[in-house]
Amino acid sequence: MLQDRSVEAAIGTIECIVASPYVTEFMIGYTANAGRQRLSGYWQLHGYQYLVIVVDRLTRDAALNLEKRLQAACWKDKRSLLYRKYAKYARGKRHYPSAGQKTVGDDDLLHSVYVAWWYDAEKIPSS
Repeated sequence: MLQDRSVEAAIGTIECIVASPYVTEFMIGYTANAGRQRLSGYWQLHGYQYLVIVVDRLTRDAALNLEKRLQAACWKDKRSLLYRKYAKYARGKRHYPSAGQKTVGDDDLLHSVYVAWWYDAEKIPSS
């Protein structure tokens, strides 16, 4: 089980990413696949362009628990930037663990929690 300070550090990392005026939408998820492989799936489904592993080397249960805790932290205040920028189709809804198909053992330290996002290219100043 992750300590509260580790969860707070993960939230801090997510807040730094989301605070960018170029980030339009983001989401938090779980994967046991390589980050690049997970991003490819999000690119095809939702058009997300970037993905950062926030915490890795977790067991399956620890990663799914962290995913749930981070989502809950983002959704607790509807006035917050984290809530407003969270994926509209998912924010504030019941947590459904995004475990997907098993690719590794539950206790293998190969499970990760990530944040994926996309930005609005029109907001980026031209050089």
